[in-house]
Amino acid sequence: MRQFVQQAFGQYEKRGAKLTANDLTYLRPYRGQLHLKGEVKGFVEGAFGEEERRVRRKKLRSRLLLGGLVLLCLIGGKLFADLQKRLDVEQAINESGRLAEKAMELTAVDPYAAYLVAEEAYARHPGLSAERALIHTYQFLMPVIARFKG
Repeated sequence: MRQFVQQAFGQYEKRGAKLTANDLTYLRPYRGQLHLKGEVKGFVEGAFGEEERRVRRKKLRSRLLLGGLVLLCLIGGKLFADLQKRLDVEQAINESGRLAEKAMELTAVDPYAAYLVAEEAYARHPGLSAERALIHTYQFLMPVIARFKG
């Protein structure tokens, strides 16, 4: 083991070749048993330190990427929910307007049915057209109500 480290250090001094990941994997179980001194010890510990920093950076990048993806999903979900809510409100407004128009048309034929349709329009979305339909149909409903005694 010590001979392997000495040869690797010799290559480092000659060519600047540092220990590879495979070399570090091979040395890791014996790291505490290597009794090295001086420059050789600094060479080996520096290689392990670089490897540990590289692994920490990789984990940090993975965590940041995962956090970013989670944040992106949360923002996307929030935007989708807001869009869905706006679409639902818009659909309720359109449906209320359609029912209010229908109530206005029914007023001359059947004031009671027209009033019920106007109430439904107001229940879907209490907008101006639904209020107008309620007031308009209520006026025509008065003769129908007057027929009932009591």
